[in-house]
Amino acid sequence: MQQANEELELKVQERTAELQQLNEQLKELNDLKSRVVSMVCHEFRNPLNNISLSVSYLDRYSEQLSAQQKMQYLEDIQANVERMAHMIDDILVIGKVEAKKIEVQPTMLNLVEFCQRLVAELRLTAPQHRIDLKTPGQSIWAQVDEQLLRSILTNILINSVRYSLAESKIQFKIFTQQKQIVFRIKDQGIGIPPEDIPHLFEPFHRGRNVSNIPGTGLGLSVVKKFVDLLQGKIEVNSQIGSGAIFVVCLPFI
Repeated sequence: MQQANEELELKVQERTAELQQLNEQLKELNDLKSRVVSMVCHEFRNPLNNISLSVSYLDRYSEQLSAQQKMQYLEDIQANVERMAHMIDDILVIGKVEAKKIEVQPTMLNLVEFCQRLVAELRLTAPQHRIDLKTPGQSIWAQVDEQLLRSILTNILINSVRYSLAESKIQFKIFTQQKQIVFRIKDQGIGIPPEDIPHLFEPFHRGRNVSNIPGTGLGLSVVKKFVDLLQGKIEVNSQIGSGAIFVVCLPFI
């Protein structure tokens, strides 16, 4: 009887500890959800205010404004709508990853040609920046999810463009190393403060030196989650005023 009671008491203690741990995890999850909701509301407020202000000016001063001025207000409205749409898309992607609703679908891909197409597309949208692609040859074949890889590299390259001066060079290298595919992107932009680097992949986190440069702070969070899905790793190296280097390593399949 004494032994049975001791075993029962031990099981009760173990179960109590498990429940306490589960309760702490639920509390952390609720706190995270509350922070995300708060950040989403904050991030939506700015573009909504900008849209409201532009609409107000168009309504009040329609007769005094020139056609060019009206067009500028309409372009501002469109830009803010697109910013909100991108934010919603990124939030939905993060939610799908957390809920494990995104499946990796690898296909055989020539990564050299893939990166060449990607750079050609970016040059059309950012002609003032020089994107220099370097590859070890004409082909690197690997099994990889094309959509996830496109999102990873596009987000990093767009950030390089966004935080760099016009005419500055962005170096984009792809090579293989120790059974890994390595993508290395180096810019000459404003750089990342060292205290921000540990939080760089957290949703809505932005460097304290971004000033009024537009952005949501969600792109790199999506990048990190997709890199994890592909069982890879990502590293960041940066100095203020000297740009940033992002290195993505994916397993060679």
